[in-house]
Amino acid sequence: MGTENETIEYKIEKASTTKGLVSAERKYDILFTNSGIAMLLVEGAVKTGIGGFGAADLVLNKVIRDDKIEKERSGYSGMSVQDMLKKSDKNVYFPYSEVKSVNLKKSLVGCTLALEAGEEKYKCNFSTSQMDIANKALSSHLADKVK
Repeated sequence: MGTENETIEYKIEKASTTKGLVSAERKYDILFTNSGIAMLLVEGAVKTGIGGFGAADLVLNKVIRDDKIEKERSGYSGMSVQDMLKKSDKNVYFPYSEVKSVNLKKSLVGCTLALEAGEEKYKCNFSTSQMDIANKALSSHLADKVK
């Protein structure tokens, strides 16, 4: 569950994440600390805010969702990593020693980080603008586990 002296070194924001083969998509901020990986829930199972089919509805739903994510993220402000992890039972933490494998790929639509840690497998999708951060985090702490 993280250590008392845990410091955040790298952060990937708003990663769409699924666990296992069948799972609801959630959004997490992924923190790479000095001793492990913390995944902090910033949006629960994705639901749309307003019905309809027009482009304006899509834009409005995105604005509403982004506002909710920022509100949730601000709730973590000033907390230790340990306290952040306690905020939701959907938050997870893995010491680097428990990570079995990790794979990072870039595509036209974004980046995918596949993580196997403990008995869990996660697939995390995030924007290509965060690829450098992901590469630095992995090379700093998990270079020997990258596939």
